[in-house]
Amino acid sequence: MGLETVELVMDVEDHFGMHVKSAEMQRLYSVGDLMAVIRSRIAAAHALSCPSLAQFIRLRRLVRDVTGDPGIRPRPSEKIQATLSRRERVQLWRDLDARFDICPAGLWRPRLLRYALLLTVLAALLGAVYLAITFSAGALAVWLLFTMALYWLTTPFCWVPPKGWTTYGEVTRQLVGATVATRNTHLTDDAALLDVLKTMIARSFGIDRALVVPEALFVEDLGMG
Repeated sequence: MGLETVELVMDVEDHFGMHVKSAEMQRLYSVGDLMAVIRSRIAAAHALSCPSLAQFIRLRRLVRDVTGDPGIRPRPSEKIQATLSRRERVQLWRDLDARFDICPAGLWRPRLLRYALLLTVLAALLGAVYLAITFSAGALAVWLLFTMALYWLTTPFCWVPPKGWTTYGEVTRQLVGATVATRNTHLTDDAALLDVLKTMIARSFGIDRALVVPEALFVEDLGMG
């Protein structure tokens, strides 16, 4: 899958308020394949009376497995960081990907560590610039290696849920998009759905709208890189 298709999928996700799973992305060969994924999410949105409740129940079951506590009762408004240990948060993020087939936004480093890293990197950059001007341009390469090493060494400290994933309710809303569309669910007609995709695909691939038909293959017919 080329970068153009990744951009297209992200546009689709934003427009329909849904997530395209990793397995689905690997099977997107034609415009019709993409239409089929969107149709399934729209159909599910109309069929399920309360998709958020179903996903929250699944999330609560996962939290109980992660903590080993069958009696834990997380509420939608509760912050994950306040109820789960660092190890449990990391495990929850891994299991979200495995069980829901959705890649959650990565965990952050603690705020103080992020600030300390930023100040350290900036101070090292100033030193590298001075050394490059005074002695050798190789100092900038050393700074780059130093920055990469700092990033790698502090990866084990990533245990803070990012914005949009801080509470159980927010995580539930993210998971809902993996099963149903939450926006523009009125597009149940194939012609109307294709018209929307024509605009998106033409913009992403830089091609004429007339080329976008359900049978068109992204690589062979639309020139996906």
